[in-house]
Amino acid sequence: QRAVGSEEFIGLSQSSVSDTIHEVAHAITVVGERKRWVAFPETPDAKERTKAAFARLGPIPGVLGCVDGTLIAIQKPHGLTAADTANYMSRKGFYALNAMITCDADLWILDVNPCFPGSCHDSWVWRRNQLRRDLESELRPGECLLGDSGYPLEPWLLIPVPGRPASGTPESNYNKAHTTMRNVVERCIGVLKSRFRCLQRYRTLLYNPDRAATIVGACAALHNIALAAHEPVLEGDDDDTDGDDNLNDSDDAEAPQAVAELPPPP
Repeated sequence: QRAVGSEEFIGLSQSSVSDTIHEVAHAITVVGERKRWVAFPETPDAKERTKAAFARLGPIPGVLGCVDGTLIAIQKPHGLTAADTANYMSRKGFYALNAMITCDADLWILDVNPCFPGSCHDSWVWRRNQLRRDLESELRPGECLLGDSGYPLEPWLLIPVPGRPASGTPESNYNKAHTTMRNVVERCIGVLKSRFRCLQRYRTLLYNPDRAATIVGACAALHNIALAAHEPVLEGDDDDTDGDDNLNDSDDAEAPQAVAELPPPP
């Protein structure tokens, strides 16, 4: 935006460029919602295909998606109270949004919610997310998402067994399978940020939270369009991955009950 807005041969002010970016991003998100570019599988056949793709990655049955949060750096918000501004200061010392992203085994983004301040813990975001309420009412018994230990254990959300289970135990086998299968969401976030480098830590979005969130939503829709068009996947790491979110409240530290049914990993 700054580079284009300061280019003498283009003849557009920085504010005009900013408004145009916002209008285009908003249009992408609106059309994307209508055309369901970012959406969970709804039909039985689509759900079965999604679960089959996860079954090729590991033995945990019924998985429809994996969820994780990632920080999107933004400028210091303007026009907010001091307390509200402070809410956007992340644990890493920069202003950010905590974007919750859910994807399938093929890196297709099923849901994105970038509207929470960067200081919010993943479990807090999850409990207040519309997706959680939708899953509670729509998922059939045995269908679930996978999340890291920053999330609460729920019937529709499986997390790792806490602690360090002894090698070869059902709990250890479960954790290994969980890690392998859940890795797709970290990979998805890395690919998303490699495709759209404005989302990376050192490419801070110079917008207030609402406009920054619109850009994140547009990038998620464009990411899926790129996958559908078989564009090359640009591998990258989630620059927000450091394990800090793998800290759970004590009342969430409950081991899944089905781990004993899992076979040993190959």
